[in-house]
Amino acid sequence: MSSDETRPILCSTCNVPAEAVVKADTTRRIRCPGCGYEDDFHEAVKAALGYQARQILDAALSGLSSSSISVKGSSEPKPRFIFG
Repeated sequence: MSSDETRPILCSTCNVPAEAVVKADTTRRIRCPGCGYEDDFHEAVKAALGYQARQILDAALSGLSSSSISVKGSSEPKPRFIFG
């Protein structure tokens, strides 16, 4: 993936692109048009980045195993919003 490629933020439940919402008090939120779930924009992006980083790390470490090292995938649940 090139550094200038953009990816949508998806609702991980509905698998549809989320919408950015700006409230009257200028609070930035993100909302799924499918199910209506809404969250703080910064928290949603932070959770999506963390999930993506865990996926990359899990994939990189999946081939490692020996008698002294055991690598297991992340057991954290998928966040509500992910990158598409």
